[in-house]
Amino acid sequence: MEANTLIACHDCELVQKIPPVPLRGSARCLRCGALLYKRKPDCIEPTLALTLAGIVLFILINIFPFISFRMAGQMEETTLITGIKVFFDQGWWHVGLLVLLTTFIAPAIQLLGLLYILLPLRLGWMAPGLPRVLRIVQRTAPWSMIEIFMLGILVTVVKLTKDGDLTYGISVYAFMAFTFVIAAIITTFDPHQIWKKWDAARHISEKCHFNAGGVISCRTCHMLCGGLEISAKLKCPRCGAPLRRRKKFSISRTWALVLTAAIFYIPANLYPITNIISFGDEKTDTIMSGVIYFVQEGMWHLALIIFTASIMVPLLKLVLLSFLLISVQRKSTWRPKDRTRLYRVTEAIGRWSMVDIFAITVLIALVNLGQIATVQVEDAAIYFAAVVVITMFAALTFDPRLIWDTENNSHE
Repeated sequence: MEANTLIACHDCELVQKIPPVPLRGSARCLRCGALLYKRKPDCIEPTLALTLAGIVLFILINIFPFISFRMAGQMEETTLITGIKVFFDQGWWHVGLLVLLTTFIAPAIQLLGLLYILLPLRLGWMAPGLPRVLRIVQRTAPWSMIEIFMLGILVTVVKLTKDGDLTYGISVYAFMAFTFVIAAIITTFDPHQIWKKWDAARHISEKCHFNAGGVISCRTCHMLCGGLEISAKLKCPRCGAPLRRRKKFSISRTWALVLTAAIFYIPANLYPITNIISFGDEKTDTIMSGVIYFVQEGMWHLALIIFTASIMVPLLKLVLLSFLLISVQRKSTWRPKDRTRLYRVTEAIGRWSMVDIFAITVLIALVNLGQIATVQVEDAAIYFAAVVVITMFAALTFDPRLIWDTENNSHE
């Protein structure tokens, strides 16, 4: 993105010029402090190389053995997808689909989408349908949770160390490398560069869509579109995403999602989440009893991770979103910058609650030893998974620009 290019902040919609930004520097919104732009080195070759490496690792992860667990002379060997199969076998296909989406489908879409975009660019031509594919890659990103799954693996491995012997297959090491590769892709990839190349190839100019009329900022590619008549079918001339001044029915939809998640949060914490059957004895665990177990075993760091991710984070999201909704409905002008920061917190932390679901995924895959030891999923799992997904959708549905609408109106 060139210096002095006009851009609208995605959080407060202040239209401003991008100042000259040094390489690896960034520009932030003058009003709310949101990150507008990071100037990165040319991303095509390094991101393409990382994408190819990621695809190779992704194949290795799904071919070779993952972890083997030996207890009382019996061993269970697993692959990465074993836990998902167990979810389906036990009738919890809803949770199994969620884990499949976040650990297989979303990362695969990201990698294949980037390959489709970057390989032709490296060869000097544009892939057909590039804007649509790039939109899909950008929108899929929050649902790719490889790094969170890695944390879930670590939690389960530490828990099972005292109960039996663990053997790590090639797939585990490939998965660790894959986690770093995905992080590196996020760091190096710059969609602004891709949009700029698309503009140059199609002779699209932001200036031709900007005039004295009302301005709409595309939420996907951040192009400013002005002087356009608002309609339900209005689309961005660059990426084809629907253009709206505000997210449709943002307040009512977010309230509906928040209240639904709040209802599900109660059984998620009261009902058992797993049932461990070992040598004929049964022991049911809730989320809190799992935290207490880690504390009693001296693994306070794991207890803190589970307590924070599974109990505090969902509750914090519900409280913050409710506060933001009430403040917007009451047309509050109190500290809009701080309220916008609170929104960014809710948007960033929600996905980390999946740690508990991922830990259960690995646990039910490894502890599947028949009469010796078996872990069964219980009712709280579906309620907890619903809380995580619904609060993520609630954060996506809420429009932070509503916080600034009252501020803008008070100065008119």
